Amino acid sequence: MRQRIGVEHLKAPITNQEVEGALAKAERAVKDLSQLPDTWLDFCNEKLAITSESLGFLIRQRVQLHKRGYPSRELDYLKLIERQIEELKKVYLSFYRLAPGLIHQLRGREPEIYAWLTLQKELGSEFDNLLCGLSLLEELDAQTAMVIVTQSPVENMDSVMSELIEGKAKSSTFYFEYLRVRQALSVALIKRWHKAEIIRSNIALPLLALQDVEEGIEWINDNANTEQYLFERLITKRDRGTWFRQCFGIFHLPPTH
Repeated sequence: MRQRIGVEHLKAPITNQEVEGALAKAERAVKDLSQLPDTWLDFCNEKLAITSESLGFLIRQRVQLHKRGYPSRELDYLKLIERQIEELKKVYLSFYRLAPGLIHQLRGREPEIYAWLTLQKELGSEFDNLLCGLSLLEELDAQTAMVIVTQSPVENMDSVMSELIEGKAKSSTFYFEYLRVRQALSVALIKRWHKAEIIRSNIALPLLALQDVEEGIEWINDNANTEQYLFERLITKRDRGTWFRQCFGIFHLPPTH
């Protein structure tokens, strides 16, 4: 089970400048590819293109399964996908060991695959690689990005995303949502970022309401209209049945003609 990130777990904030530094380092690695013989580079790119075609298909299949509902890990087709993905990952790791730029060039060519690779433990354990991958997520299809993030095995990813938010880095709202889905947010951390105006009220306070925090409940009651924030309002009511009937009972139905 993942640990919720508390204020006491925060280290130094990670700023946009540090992210830009990681991206610049990756770009230098791509430029270093010019030192490879053209025949070697052509061979590597051809193999990467073939591998990326297969991996891209498997990632899309995985996303489709999640769109239908969180699938059981015992699903035979999902097991097959995972085995094939692990085999293909070995190809990328071999090329990374040969020249990191071979992988970093995928950021522009195959962004979904690049994000997935840099959020795997083999590459994501390197801080700069992790920053490169996280900085790309906002540009991906939302569902694809969410699947990549929720399934990432990188141990310190929640801490890094928290420190990016703390540093007011770009995409902070997206990182907050990823942390929410990964169930890594503590009440104290949500309050801290809301107070610092890093995370807006309409994002932070409904979450606090679900944690039975009075500040969040009051905000929901003051700002919700009709079906807006229905789930949060229902959860925070002591007598849910009575409240629901009062708001959505037969007397509140629109007249028929």
